[in-house]
Amino acid sequence: LIQNCGNEGDIQGGNYVGGILGYTQDNTRLESCYNTGAISGDTSVGGLVGYMANNSRIAGSKNTANVTGTQYVGGIAGQLYSGGRIEGCTNNGTIGNMSTTASYVGGIVGYASGTTSRYNFIHNCENNGNIVVTGSYAGGITSYAYCTNIKRAVNTANFTASSSYAYVGGIVAHLAEYSTIDRSHNAGAISCTGDYHGGLTGYTYGTSNSNYYGQAYNTIYNSYNTGIIAGTNYVGGLVGSISGYTYVHNDYNMGTVAAGSY
Repeated sequence: LIQNCGNEGDIQGGNYVGGILGYTQDNTRLESCYNTGAISGDTSVGGLVGYMANNSRIAGSKNTANVTGTQYVGGIAGQLYSGGRIEGCTNNGTIGNMSTTASYVGGIVGYASGTTSRYNFIHNCENNGNIVVTGSYAGGITSYAYCTNIKRAVNTANFTASSSYAYVGGIVAHLAEYSTIDRSHNAGAISCTGDYHGGLTGYTYGTSNSNYYGQAYNTIYNSYNTGIIAGTNYVGGLVGSISGYTYVHNDYNMGTVAAGSY
């Protein structure tokens, strides 16, 4: 257990870089930790943790500093793996910068990949740090979610870019199989061009098998968007594009949508 710890110094590294831990062992716990120092690296870079191994957990923690990298970059954690949990965490730091090309960036987690036997959970988290989009896959909470349950998540931050990039979502850029968005809200504006942009998710692909809640498909429910959503093709107030099986229920959009063909 790592508890009541903080980092206030700037950190520069390569892979697996974080303000508190670069790479956790299985079953690691962080509680009530903070980071105020700028974090920069290459792959798996997070404000608190670079890479979270099996069944690890971060709770009640906060990042307020800028986080930059080239792949799997997040305000709290760069990568969240099987059985991981992030609960009650907040990011206020900007993710990315215009001088570094980065893919798979998220306000809370860069990339979340669970398994069908061990789901990930991202609950009661909030991102207020703007996301600088310099590559494909950018999400207000996470860029990619597989076997991951996202519940009561809020993104208030805007997405900015100097070019055209695909797969941008207010909550999740790409909602992959066996995943859920529940009771979540995006208020951030997606102001960049490119395909597959959505207020809740840019792209969702579900399977016909049952997910964690015993329902078929991916599920997106009781969630809403109030942010302006812009893009080129496959752009939606809630979802940019649906492929496969996804159940969308009791959701709504109040944001302006500006798109090209679709």
